[in-house]
Amino acid sequence: MVLVQSNHIVALKVLFKSQLQQSQVVHQLRREVEIQSHLRHPHILRLYGYFYDQVCLFLLSVLILWKSFKMRTPINILCEIT
Repeated sequence: MVLVQSNHIVALKVLFKSQLQQSQVVHQLRREVEIQSHLRHPHILRLYGYFYDQVCLFLLSVLILWKSFKMRTPINILCEIT
């Protein structure tokens, strides 16, 4: 494992392997991680990477703070789409 020190603050999502296997979503998660790690779009959170150990899978992504979101209603979102 390579440790890189930076000034970036990231979100760390912890997924338990046993729960993923129990829910039978391992294959789906693999595809989502593969797809999301290659996407570059302003409306999709960027996945920086992942790592795992015997028990957990850890996903590193962009951290979005609540105050950085605009309060939007479903009507506003529909207007943006159309």
